[in-house]
Amino acid sequence: MRRVINLKYFDWSYNAINYNVIDYCNIYVLENAVYAKEVYREGCQIKSAASNEYNSKLEKASMVDEYKFTIYFPGNLTFLRVSHYITSYVVYPLKIFVANANNLRYVDFSYWQITQFPVIYSETPFNVKYLDISGLNSTILMHETSIPVFKNVQTAILRNAMLGLTTGKTGKIFKLFPTVEKLDISYNNLWFLDEDAFETNLNLSIVNIAHNLLPAIPIAVMNLPFLIKLDISYNRLQTINKTFRDWMDEKSKIYGGTFNLSVEGNSLTCTCETSGFIRWLFSTDVIFDRVNKNFSCTLTNGSESNTVDVHRKFHQHFGNCKSKSWLRLGIGLLVAFVIFTVPLAILLNFRWKITYWIYRNFRRVVEHRLERKFNYDIYLSYANDICQWVHDDFLPKLECVWHMKVCIEDRDFLIGVAKADEIADAIAGSKHAVFILSESYKDNEWNKFEIERVKFEKCRNYLQKIIILVKGATVSCVPHEFDDILQNVTIIDWADNETGWDKLRMALFADSFQFE
Repeated sequence: MRRVINLKYFDWSYNAINYNVIDYCNIYVLENAVYAKEVYREGCQIKSAASNEYNSKLEKASMVDEYKFTIYFPGNLTFLRVSHYITSYVVYPLKIFVANANNLRYVDFSYWQITQFPVIYSETPFNVKYLDISGLNSTILMHETSIPVFKNVQTAILRNAMLGLTTGKTGKIFKLFPTVEKLDISYNNLWFLDEDAFETNLNLSIVNIAHNLLPAIPIAVMNLPFLIKLDISYNRLQTINKTFRDWMDEKSKIYGGTFNLSVEGNSLTCTCETSGFIRWLFSTDVIFDRVNKNFSCTLTNGSESNTVDVHRKFHQHFGNCKSKSWLRLGIGLLVAFVIFTVPLAILLNFRWKITYWIYRNFRRVVEHRLERKFNYDIYLSYANDICQWVHDDFLPKLECVWHMKVCIEDRDFLIGVAKADEIADAIAGSKHAVFILSESYKDNEWNKFEIERVKFEKCRNYLQKIIILVKGATVSCVPHEFDDILQNVTIIDWADNETGWDKLRMALFADSFQFE
């Protein structure tokens, strides 16, 4: 009679583990019959400790350092179960070198309680075909790009792996299994799957997404060319829309009526909106988990029934659906008629009064703006690194040649008055605002306050032009406070020549536009 050592709890402590007899087994160590199809060798092999054909000891080498060590497997080991493994928090992931892993086909790493997945590597490529990492917190795999043990896996089990915490975020878990054909992601509280979730898993033929929170079949499965079985049972589906129904009919036609769909345990409804699904359910060649296609569903009045009974009395349940649709259409047209005709009638009857009211208010606003008196033509904002250039070149041109009155901080602000008040009053009394962006402009917090005050005055419609001169500044030097008013800003890439001055003159005395 064969003896089997089930490696269900494998101790990676500092002490080596030695056995006098090592049993290598595939199918006979599996208590669950559904695993039988996952076996890649037949029977069990038993070797004594005295045999010299291969290493009969499952042992761990001496520690290299705290996070690196080697594990030696017997040469013919094909089945390895290391489940329910718990470790304390570590800053860096364990690095494990595995020797003699050539024949390893079945690996069970389920229900590991770890904070970082170990780095497992071997001198020869791994050829694991069946991998179970159920119960593992999958968020620790979100930013992994490749894990050697996962590369050749054909059957991947990720039950209770907290996948619901990874959807819609950076990093895709399924890309770690590029050759997977059978995928079980049930019991993961999934309410959504990205459309490109399976973009690297085009070999998938069986997908189990049962016992989740999905309100509809994920669009991601439509991109799987070899899919023949989909388990979407015990989710929150109320119906299957026509797009998916047509897609499944096409699949069933391609595979000769062998496409399988499991929908039991969902919140199906039997209403006018889902009548097309009920009719399709009993006409399609898709194979369902219940041969008689008898699924529970909720009627329009809230009572419980089943799809077989509803289909048998189809006319009784859905005979009035078309009349309800016409009634809804008529009500919708009536509401639309009222919404459009009533305002139109008001406009026609009171068109002259409305026109006069608009004209009066528009004229009042224009007159108010024309009557406003400005203390300065330009409020100038700049950084200290170009202060010399501003005083020697820029200001003389504006004030002496163009005869414009310019307000600058270090000359026109009163001593003893709060600087914030002086900035606010100066901008409020200026017709235009000019910002000169240099490398250090963003470093001055008062410059950001000036931008906020300019935005405030622009909202009051008192400030006429906002001009930005870019003088030797990069994109990183532009304060993000400008983002809200870029559509009202004229930007000039400044050059110390006549072209630069011409652009500034046109910006001040013409409509706003942007210079490249």
